Amino acid sequence: QGWHVANVKTYTKYTIAFWYMPTYVKKGWSNIMHLGNSNGRRVPAVWQYPGSLRLHVRTGMSGNSNDGCDPGRQLPMHKWTHVAVAVNGNNIRVYYNGKLVCHRNGKGTAKTYGTERFYMGDPWYVPTRGYVNNLRYYDNALTNGEVRGVRGKTPGRVSYGTKPYWRRDGVTRLTRRGWHVANLRTYTKYTMSFWYMPTYVNRAWSNILHLGNSNGRRVPAIWQYPGSTRLHIRIGATGNSNDGCD
Repeated sequence: QGWHVANVKTYTKYTIAFWYMPTYVKKGWSNIMHLGNSNGRRVPAVWQYPGSLRLHVRTGMSGNSNDGCDPGRQLPMHKWTHVAVAVNGNNIRVYYNGKLVCHRNGKGTAKTYGTERFYMGDPWYVPTRGYVNNLRYYDNALTNGEVRGVRGKTPGRVSYGTKPYWRRDGVTRLTRRGWHVANLRTYTKYTMSFWYMPTYVNRAWSNILHLGNSNGRRVPAIWQYPGSTRLHIRIGATGNSNDGCD
């Protein structure tokens, strides 16, 4: 929720296109993406309906800041759908897999606010549960043929259901320093996932886990910041052995 991924200039004519795979239906409104610095600025913003896989597509107009066009058709669960929203002044078009599924004229003309924050899962609603791939934003309203042209190939299968290379089940209480639990092969492409419950804040750096035979080999390694429950995530890269994303 509130994942600010970019600052994007807004236009009265634009197209946003992306592949989307929903994996869950939530009881309330769940946001996929939102371009705008506030809840009322939606240029555009896209949600899933409560208890549904139907999309709620909003794009602010001068006569209605919550204008939009909502296709009646629901998206398939666990399958990729290419979604495109094209706005040309007051004209709003929504496409699924290159086919026009919603079309109407809004009240007034599309609003612009200069450069705004782009969120994947905005701060005002719970995030939807799913995957987005090949997101594109264009500063013009693409034609029907152009929408079909930018669609490209369907993304590959998401590997969330594949068997993990290594796993450790059950609850592990972190009490020992230097606790060696396994020998693992390292890769240039990988995913590590786990549940974590902090129960204390140390004054100094405190390590949670570390894959690597020395302090300088961090592929990855994760700490809590001193005096904080914020995580410090390091993953060695060829240009920086202490690279990461906190």
